[in-house]
Amino acid sequence: MALQMATAGMFGIAPQAAAETAGTTFYWFPLVNSDYGIVEGQDNLPMETGKSSLSRGRFKTGVLGAGTVQMVPRLDNRLGWLLEAAFGEVSSWDNTTIANCIAGSYSTDTGIHTHNFYFLPSDDFWIPYFTTHRLLPHSTSTEQVGEIVKDCRIVSWMLEAAPAGIVGSTFGIIGKADEATIFDLDPGWGDPDTDSDQSFMVTSCSGSVKIEFGDPAVLTEYDTGAVQLALVNNVLPPDQSRKIGSAHPIDFPVLSRDLMVQATCYVSTYDLYVEMFGGSGAGGADTGWSCEPLMGDIDITLQSSMKIGVTAAYHMMRIRTTMNNVAFTATPIVIAPNRPVVFQVSGAIQKPSSGHAVDIWIQNGQSSDPYAWPT
Repeated sequence: MALQMATAGMFGIAPQAAAETAGTTFYWFPLVNSDYGIVEGQDNLPMETGKSSLSRGRFKTGVLGAGTVQMVPRLDNRLGWLLEAAFGEVSSWDNTTIANCIAGSYSTDTGIHTHNFYFLPSDDFWIPYFTTHRLLPHSTSTEQVGEIVKDCRIVSWMLEAAPAGIVGSTFGIIGKADEATIFDLDPGWGDPDTDSDQSFMVTSCSGSVKIEFGDPAVLTEYDTGAVQLALVNNVLPPDQSRKIGSAHPIDFPVLSRDLMVQATCYVSTYDLYVEMFGGSGAGGADTGWSCEPLMGDIDITLQSSMKIGVTAAYHMMRIRTTMNNVAFTATPIVIAPNRPVVFQVSGAIQKPSSGHAVDIWIQNGQSSDPYAWPT
């Protein structure tokens, strides 16, 4: 018996126009690792009389699709579909860089296009549905197995950047595994195209982590050893939306959302560290403590080493808040021999009084509203 290697496995998503309407246009992603797939629940009967220490029976409680997919995200195409699924809304501008969009100067850079992903202002609980296909590979094509899950939703997204490396991304997914169509034996999905270009982000290229705090607020770049952004869409637990007569949940509505940023900063001064305990407007030299959290903004830029077309502009991602809606805190500084002094900055992004809670910007070569969800 020959070993079956997982390298040939495939994962793709297809946007859905609505619930219970499977998507048909698939976008495929190369993965670094994944535990996403079909998950079934089982349970024992309750203990019964009759001199037995073991359960007298077992039953299935249901089935769904769940797990995570870890990837090296490419900025030039497919990442946008997952970001729209995670956040809910996107706006796009042709022939314009991120910097020009922020400045309000449009249509000046031919071939460069900008896309902004954010929570839908009119309903920030909203995230769209999509269908997933996952191929379990086999050296004999007729022995391959396709797994199909629909009405999927993104339940988490983590973006991680560390020195001298690439920027990684992990998405958590949950969805319905229809009892009748979970598996497609010998699916014949072929060898679909995936992003294989150089538009992934590398931390050795141009980039920065900036934090704005204090009164007056000043946007300051910090020497940062690592940065992480984590979005959690807390959905209704599956067992709370099951109905009699069906193995899968009815839906996965979003109950709440959490968005956190964490950065490891090298110490040049202790102003930011001290300010976090003193609260907003306390001043960098303050040594007291305040009940008021330190509020401010973040501006994180990550860049690819690949230019867009023949222009001098690069593929780029920018994560930005502008509404003074990030509540900062710090963990205790570790003092140990033979290591630099660093402190961990954690920021919880709050709902602002107006505008977007956060803007996830992508600058790439995809024009004409490429991430339009079907309607």
